[in-house]
Amino acid sequence: MVPAIQRVLWYGVATTSALLFLILHQRADLPVMMQVTILSSIGVVTALGLSAAKLPRLDRRGAAAAAPSLLTARAYRHLPRDLPAPATMRKELGVLLRAADGRRDPTALHEPETRAAVRSRVFGRILHTWRAETVEQLDDRQLQALWQLRELIAADPCRAGELAQRFRKPDVVLAIRDRVLEIDARRQRFERQRAAFRATRMAWKQTAPGKGDTLVDALRALTAPDPDLWHKVIAEHDLADPEQARAALWCARQPGCERASVALYLSRIAEAGRIPIALRNGETEWLGGLCSVIRGWNAGRYTGQALGFVPKDADEASRAASALSSQLDTLAEQTGQPRWPDPTDIFATSHGEAPRPRDNWDLRAGRMIAPPRLEHYIEIAPQQAA
Repeated sequence: MVPAIQRVLWYGVATTSALLFLILHQRADLPVMMQVTILSSIGVVTALGLSAAKLPRLDRRGAAAAAPSLLTARAYRHLPRDLPAPATMRKELGVLLRAADGRRDPTALHEPETRAAVRSRVFGRILHTWRAETVEQLDDRQLQALWQLRELIAADPCRAGELAQRFRKPDVVLAIRDRVLEIDARRQRFERQRAAFRATRMAWKQTAPGKGDTLVDALRALTAPDPDLWHKVIAEHDLADPEQARAALWCARQPGCERASVALYLSRIAEAGRIPIALRNGETEWLGGLCSVIRGWNAGRYTGQALGFVPKDADEASRAASALSSQLDTLAEQTGQPRWPDPTDIFATSHGEAPRPRDNWDLRAGRMIAPPRLEHYIEIAPQQAA
């Protein structure tokens, strides 16, 4: 093919791929199966682009002959020192390509693909453009390229950026990595929600309605974390009710508590002037727990970013930060203890999903008042929800 035409096709294919990624990223409400279909198209388009818009011909053995490379010429001249032998790469890539969601039942649940299955799908499309059906038909250069794409997808952001420079289209392979990680995050959230539902259902069956446990006892009884429930407790608890306040603090102290939930908790604490009240009432245990939350935030204990935190108005974050800082000053002055550090960048807007409903919990009663509903935890097919 004429080089100039190749370049035009290359640019068109690459930008089409990027556009597909952008559309999919902006349309998080698309059904999962549609996302998978689009992802498959991305895999085809990307692989075609990476092969310079030119399909190879098969040789007599059925292998891809003169297939264009994914890597730059320089990358092939300076291969990584830790690159495995071709036999090892062929074996491990073969396992990767055979990955499948054997337990997925898309007819019952809108169950996202696993990271392994998505990666297998992308790699399979690349093989398809090379006119190869198995890794046994790939030459050493193709194995090296796929192996380094595998390493790039698994790498941290900084390392992935470095590895991307070995590819002819760094932006495209980084987009593939981002999309695989996005689907992996969705899958992990699905699995956490499913575990939370099963634990809540078990607790409902084992606990007699009306039993007089406290809200903290009921929360502790769950055998799986439920950050959405913790967010509900933090968002809706009555700060003047000792049992509800204790439960909200317990939720905020959990390592799996969402960053948005912790930000909301401290925002409510600051707005209500809760620290001076605790000082007057001698609530030393509550103050100690609050200190743990603030120090945990600054130490990076809270990593969950699935939920979003959006202040009510442009000035709310500034008011909350100022009020909390002032109350920490008062706390240090009245106790004579070293001043606690301010939580850093805690009231900044963060984007994420809305918390899923936990309407079967009554905070005032301190327990569940109805069994959990599956659709409040994960998406289910219409016939299952009816």
